[in-house]
Amino acid sequence: MGQQDSHECINSILDLLGEDLYRHGKKPFVEMSELENRSIDEAAVETWNRHLHRNESIITDLFHGQFKSVVKCSRCDRVSITFDPMMSLLLPIPAGQKTIKTIYYIPYELKDGYTNR
Repeated sequence: MGQQDSHECINSILDLLGEDLYRHGKKPFVEMSELENRSIDEAAVETWNRHLHRNESIITDLFHGQFKSVVKCSRCDRVSITFDPMMSLLLPIPAGQKTIKTIYYIPYELKDGYTNR
């Protein structure tokens, strides 16, 4: 539970910072349009530019990306491709633990007069 809570917390903080650091005055309205008659590259660029138009900030520059989603209907074989902005990817933390069999300790001592050059 702690991992989800910390993820939500950092996303909320970054989202609020992005709102406060928006580079322009008032956020414009951006109309969503169909991307069906465009190449995948054109659709990706247009979707990203629409996202930037409403979210241009240092937070967007540093933390935002775009996720491509492809869904295929099993009945009619129609393929839907969408591009969604994202701030982070959730990756599971492995539950298994590895056992360390051998630990080596090598003492590190600096002699008098040593300098790092």
